[in-house]
Amino acid sequence: FSSSPFPLTSGEEKLTTLVRVREDIKSLKVKNWVVVLMVVVMMMMMTVYRTYFIVYRKHFQLSISDSDNVMLTITIVLSTSKKTNLERAF
Repeated sequence: FSSSPFPLTSGEEKLTTLVRVREDIKSLKVKNWVVVLMVVVMMMMMTVYRTYFIVYRKHFQLSISDSDNVMLTITIVLSTSKKTNLERAF
């Protein structure tokens, strides 16, 4: 604010700072909410996938370690693609 040619009154300065802070909080809240939602969904998917796999493992003839590797790959792919989408969105 000191660099501006027209010095603002303390009231105006406070107001502009307040507005800017509020905007930051709003955008931060949205971003955090999206991230939390994604993490929760991924965790739910992992649990469902694991239990399903343990129950039906004999039918698939795959070991748990294989399923973990598959899930890890899916997670990495999802997280990287989602990250770029998020960066584009915000």
